[in-house]
Amino acid sequence: MKNNFLQITCLLLISLVFFSPSSSDEFNFDVTQLQISEKGNIINGYGGGIVTTENNNIVITADSFEYNKLTTLLKATGNVKLIDKNQDIVIESNEFFYLKNKEKIYTKGESKAFRGLNIEIYADQYFEYNKLTLILEAKGNVVILDKIKDVTIKTNEAFYFKKKEKFFTKGKTEVFIKKNYYIDSSDLIFLHNLNILSSNKDTFFKDNTLNNAYQFKEFEYTIYKKILKAKTIKLTTNYQKPKSDNFFFKSGMFDFVNKKFLAKDVDILFYKDLFGDEDNDPRISSISASGDELNSNFKKGVFTSCKKNDKCPPWKITAEEIRHDKVKKQIIYKDAWLEIYDFPV
Repeated sequence: MKNNFLQITCLLLISLVFFSPSSSDEFNFDVTQLQISEKGNIINGYGGGIVTTENNNIVITADSFEYNKLTTLLKATGNVKLIDKNQDIVIESNEFFYLKNKEKIYTKGESKAFRGLNIEIYADQYFEYNKLTLILEAKGNVVILDKIKDVTIKTNEAFYFKKKEKFFTKGKTEVFIKKNYYIDSSDLIFLHNLNILSSNKDTFFKDNTLNNAYQFKEFEYTIYKKILKAKTIKLTTNYQKPKSDNFFFKSGMFDFVNKKFLAKDVDILFYKDLFGDEDNDPRISSISASGDELNSNFKKGVFTSCKKNDKCPPWKITAEEIRHDKVKKQIIYKDAWLEIYDFPV
């Protein structure tokens, strides 16, 4: 009994020497069992406990710890949870490494990160968190969830830049927004504070509420305002169903709240039997277009419904303004003239 008492006393004294709160480059251990070896350079903690670094407000809980004072590497295993109080970030994993001299934190296997109450990040390969740059990298099957905005991002590699509240995905990326909008893109940027999603890569965008599909080269989408800006656009209405129209724009802006659009360099291919003839190819070209759910308006436009061929259409109408009444299925012209085989009439 006396020997046990002396052993416990010695361990406590050693822990006070090696883990003094005044030592900024060491960790403070509060564990069930503590073992020190290799002339005090290797410290093991067993039976569950907490490790803290007081100067930067890091708190780590785990089932076991191993710390190498020479390399400044802390390894934590089993139900690991790190809390960065200064940055309001929590990281959870089963295997965890903290390289103290470089302020780099790594996880292995399935990991979760939480930023406040609304941001969650999941990955099944690893996290790498740099305390100096405040950049978190997630690799594997990565899921980023914004609970407040109801935005889910799925990718294989993502970076979170804490200072800018910015997410960047690398490679193929899918986005789901309130089940109303779906985005299939790559190398996506999510500016969290500005509520903006963007990419300069080929993108597919689906508006599930109207069943419209967009394809474009680059885009910017404002989540709360529901405004899409894009370039080199193909818009398909009534997607994958009969009577679809195809709109081609050099650039455009789409307001999904007010159901309005504005575009430049426009070509539109209406569904073939728009006017009751399956052999027709009704289409409009114009330098600009605008509209809402009832009408589309075209500036300096050309309309024809002649069947497409290699030669010029037998007839076409050129006008300063063209309006397509979507409800009445009518084309209305202003300051127009008729051309037959390129000869004005």
